[in-house]
Amino acid sequence: LNLLSAVPFITSLSYAHSMEVLESARVDAFCMNDIVVLASRRTEVLCVVWEGTCMERDHSDITNQAPFSDNGRPAGRRGKGLRSENSMLQVVQGRHRPLTEKELNTRRRVGVWQAGDWTGPRSLQPEKRLSGESATSESHDIVAMSKQ
Repeated sequence: LNLLSAVPFITSLSYAHSMEVLESARVDAFCMNDIVVLASRRTEVLCVVWEGTCMERDHSDITNQAPFSDNGRPAGRRGKGLRSENSMLQVVQGRHRPLTEKELNTRRRVGVWQAGDWTGPRSLQPEKRLSGESATSESHDIVAMSKQ
């Protein structure tokens, strides 16, 4: 709840509604270069970065992608695409190749999220460049960039 309190929408909810949000919240762990939010889902998902760093990466740079059903969850049998570690789920939505030195030194402006930042529909993220309605949201995934 403490982390979610950074999202203005959450702080305006009553206690009961805040608890409903917490009941539907999911904690997932990601490795470096894993896709956290697919470009196709950026307008639908509220994602709060707990620790580490995420950044936008062009969707065409994916090295492999897990198959998905219509609801955006991994397709196939139950549990496929999910790894259990401690009490969290590690969701495998695909991976991007590691950034090259040239890409790291580019001056092109992309969205970057640090611990406590969030992305989601514009109604929940007033900063357009970090929302699911940014200029790059349709073509860029949000990818874990740190080892945390």
